[in-house]
Amino acid sequence: MNFLLVVPQFVFSGEYYSFPFGLGYVSSFLKSKGFNVFCLNLCHYDQSISLENILKEHITNNKIDVFCTGTLSFYWNKVDEILKIAKKIKPEIITVVGGAIVISDPKLALENLDIDIAVMGEGEETMAELADVLCRNGSIETVKGLAFLKNKEVIKTPERPYIENLDSLPFPDYEGFEFEKWTSLVIDSENFDVLDRCENLHYTEFIGSRSCPFSCTFCYHHLGQKYRQRSLDNIFKEIDYLIKEYDINFFYFLDELFSANHQRMIDFAERIKNYNIIGWGGSFRVNDVDSEILKTLKISGLKYIGYGLENINDEILVSMKKRTTKAEIENALKLTREAGISCSGNIIFGDPSETEETAKNSLRWWLNNPQYNIVPVFLRVIPNSPIFQLAIKNNLIKDRLKHVTGRFPTINMTKLSEGRFYKLMGKIIWQKNIKKQLKLGKLTGAVRASGQKKKDNLYLITTQCPFCGRVSEYKKPATNSMYTHFYCEHCTSQHKIFSYKIFGKDHSILMMTGQYLFIFLSTHLIRFDFYRKNGPTIIPFLIRIKRIFKFLFKL
Repeated sequence: MNFLLVVPQFVFSGEYYSFPFGLGYVSSFLKSKGFNVFCLNLCHYDQSISLENILKEHITNNKIDVFCTGTLSFYWNKVDEILKIAKKIKPEIITVVGGAIVISDPKLALENLDIDIAVMGEGEETMAELADVLCRNGSIETVKGLAFLKNKEVIKTPERPYIENLDSLPFPDYEGFEFEKWTSLVIDSENFDVLDRCENLHYTEFIGSRSCPFSCTFCYHHLGQKYRQRSLDNIFKEIDYLIKEYDINFFYFLDELFSANHQRMIDFAERIKNYNIIGWGGSFRVNDVDSEILKTLKISGLKYIGYGLENINDEILVSMKKRTTKAEIENALKLTREAGISCSGNIIFGDPSETEETAKNSLRWWLNNPQYNIVPVFLRVIPNSPIFQLAIKNNLIKDRLKHVTGRFPTINMTKLSEGRFYKLMGKIIWQKNIKKQLKLGKLTGAVRASGQKKKDNLYLITTQCPFCGRVSEYKKPATNSMYTHFYCEHCTSQHKIFSYKIFGKDHSILMMTGQYLFIFLSTHLIRFDFYRKNGPTIIPFLIRIKRIFKFLFKL
């Protein structure tokens, strides 16, 4: 049998997205067992090319028998689209789906998507056993870790034990999912502008462990809560491979708890510092760092930390089950800045314990601490998370399918009235988009980079930091935003400059006005119940109009 593993089209061609490690691991494991596997990454196809034509070509030419995909519930609509097309092209094709999209609510997924078989939990061993059974025309009911419909009833086979030894797994199938193309997306991505001073950056994300032992109310661990780590020997073997094959020089660890073990961090630092790379980064907890460990990690090449802040009110941190405090958050941010390491984090608004006072405290703290890269966000009610279960219990989510297809619209679970909550939400979104929290820096130079094509609009920029007074150099593409923001290479603080001052004729006041008019309207419309209820229909329509105008302005 022939198996096709497909990455749904999450983004527009050329836009950044997280590399599909889940499917990458399944693909490499299946190939290691001798199965005939084909891979398709739809994120690398232009939207002008019909998905049906792309899928038809791969399914027909490769005589595909089993169509496999998987992702988060957030991308439900994208998965729905490709499953329908696959069944249209070849009705008898077997569709297999894994990831949080099915694990969080198998009944909802099996009854509303064209799924024949759902993989529940880690996919490598389950998919290999399922593939073997399908090739032998055996019974899928003998395979652990599956769910499927039988006589309109959801059948679940016994759970499959966790993969204890992660070192036993082959590395992800980088080649199969066009990793080299993916790395080219990162360089110009705003997600990584902390690295915009780096020349010849070859960045990758990396996974050194699975799951998380904590139980934050807003999280859902679809692979369970048993935290497992790869050995450092295995991790460095993959690092060596990526450097040799793809010239990678920056590694960012996606692990939910990279900082869980101090000694492991120190051992990692001792080994990574011997590599000739730009640096590395990872996700840390604020109560896992002190000045000494940060100093050690800085010497090893640590450039960036993503902190799990989530809030700065102690009562909300307790409600979220974060097991951290405001004092620990402020201490970690202060020490990290003093160590010369860039960091970022979110402040989540909308917890059930949120009050007018806590919301004002969070907003005030954010505005008064512009030296840190902190982003205000609103609570996403992720399927099967503790907060989701509470929303179901309180009848705040009346239609599970609509909640998922609407990409988890914001729900008022707070102690604030509906009117006050959505007014606050609009205000915060607006202030975030105009970068209100940032101080103005001083532009000391801006010239178009030599050797660039006109359409690239890449500029060499120098600015003076309003915090430390020192000058840093940057390379950034021209934008039509009101402000362009920068990270000081000396003190790691952020500041902003008016974009029109930097980019001159390459900055369109007209496009900027249209862009902020769209944001302004969205932040005010969100106050109305009609808009919120019909957001999944209205928002894509408005985005399409915005893209049309953007295209017309470029002509």
